[in-house]
Amino acid sequence: MVFLMLLNARLKMVLALFIHLMLLRVELIGSKYLYIYIYFNNNYNENKMKFFFKLTYQFNFSYSSYETQRIDGLYGALIVNDPIDQTLFNYQKENIILLSDWYHNEGSELLNFYQFGSVNSSIIEPVPKNTIINGKGVFNCKKYKFNDSMRENCDSYLGSIKYFYFEPNKKYRLRIINTSAMTLFFFSIDGHILQIVEVEGTLTKLSKPYHRIPIHVAQRYSVIPTRLPKYMSISSFMIRGEVNKNSFQSSALDSEKLDDVIAILSYSTDDSEYPTTVPWSYYENTYYDSMRNFKLEDMDSLELEPLIDENIPTNTILYEMTMIISRFYNITTDNVNVTTDNVNVITDNVTTNNVTTDNVTNNVINNMTNKNINVFNQNSLIDGAIYSSIYSKTRGIYVYQPNKTTSTIKEVLEGNIKKFDHYWNAYVFKKYGVLDFLLKNNHTIELVFHLHGHSFWVLDRGNESTPYNSSKELLYTTNFIKRDTVTIPALGWTLIRIRINNPGIWAFGNPIMWHLSTGMMGQIVELPSSLKKLIPPTKWCKMCESYKLDICDNEIF
Repeated sequence: MVFLMLLNARLKMVLALFIHLMLLRVELIGSKYLYIYIYFNNNYNENKMKFFFKLTYQFNFSYSSYETQRIDGLYGALIVNDPIDQTLFNYQKENIILLSDWYHNEGSELLNFYQFGSVNSSIIEPVPKNTIINGKGVFNCKKYKFNDSMRENCDSYLGSIKYFYFEPNKKYRLRIINTSAMTLFFFSIDGHILQIVEVEGTLTKLSKPYHRIPIHVAQRYSVIPTRLPKYMSISSFMIRGEVNKNSFQSSALDSEKLDDVIAILSYSTDDSEYPTTVPWSYYENTYYDSMRNFKLEDMDSLELEPLIDENIPTNTILYEMTMIISRFYNITTDNVNVTTDNVNVITDNVTTNNVTTDNVTNNVINNMTNKNINVFNQNSLIDGAIYSSIYSKTRGIYVYQPNKTTSTIKEVLEGNIKKFDHYWNAYVFKKYGVLDFLLKNNHTIELVFHLHGHSFWVLDRGNESTPYNSSKELLYTTNFIKRDTVTIPALGWTLIRIRINNPGIWAFGNPIMWHLSTGMMGQIVELPSSLKKLIPPTKWCKMCESYKLDICDNEIF
């Protein structure tokens, strides 16, 4: 399939458009896979770009990745339909559902206060004021502190509700994306059971029926909803995104005020009928006769199986990585214990079972000074400011910091991979292989991990009562689900397996905006010798004229 994209950004600001998990076959660049990542400058009269791509069928989340613009609502969906899917799962129609949170202040303002505003308090991420489905939702202003006259005139039903019409006797596929900055939702439809058919580009065997689908930031699911027989006489139902309050710190102000988001599903063209149905969670604590034996079924992603069986390869490398959210203090020693905010980081070696680890020198905190610990906007941290990191026992703690005078791709194409500074968080893999990431979460909220350029196998997970055991054998050798975004339980861990076979530079990190924007990311430089053989076209070279690439002197295209 050939795909034409015409972009016209009429904004007097910097904009970077990213299409999440669009795996492309781009003939011009010569790479097997490449992400769309387009940068617009401040002159909106120049911001018109046209692209032709050959691509695979994908279900994608697109957004601006520049600073905090996703928080402010610059996101959407890009669906490339595969007609075979309809035959496989026997559906006739489909809809897209975007679940999100909504802050009533600009993201940059909230980020600045979160990171620098209260240096002596607990670490508490900003809490949204309300939640939305496809850009629509209701703000219950009476819950918030206003003066008496404002509260008296407050309209608690200010806003609107998204309406979905389903044709009777038609089967639908719902593509659900969590586009929020922070919030974990439980998605459900009153009176309907949900069956998963796809996870982030991986088709699945038709799952068992579930009442609710937990979906965290940047995750995507396709479900087939089925109205149960006892509800066939009802034509209007609530669609719900129930907020999991464990998304937020227990001490977070206003977290209890955040309402669930609702939309309406109707089998009638009369949109005046307001649903009176109740959520599935209501029945869990209800004991009247018709629901006496009710059991709430929430989806467990480890139960999902790929549509096509696949033997997973044996791993050769294990990386143990811990998500760090803490405060910065002007420390200059190399080997220290960090106990701030219940984080205890030590310099012990990686323990593995019949695998090898990389031999990078172990430094827990490397030159952590105000000079070189920065955030994305290059503002130096002050004592007490919040930073985030992915701590590797083979690396120590590094807060990701971009270098505006160059780029990773420039250094790789020019053969300078030994020049990478540690704060780039670049992991170089020169050979094909298979590696495991053991992702650990020492915090009391569930965190998220996303890797670009790959779908990885999710092997196992646990919490503080089920610690990771390196000698534990996997339950299966096939049928592990592959995806690109996975959760790490609060005070728990998740084990994933990745095949190194896709030349490129692939970012990884936590897509929760407050953590990503304070440094919780890194990059995999994969098969650089293969990547170096690529010769970019002249037009691509001219997109970034602020620095010159030696290889751009080749006028081949």
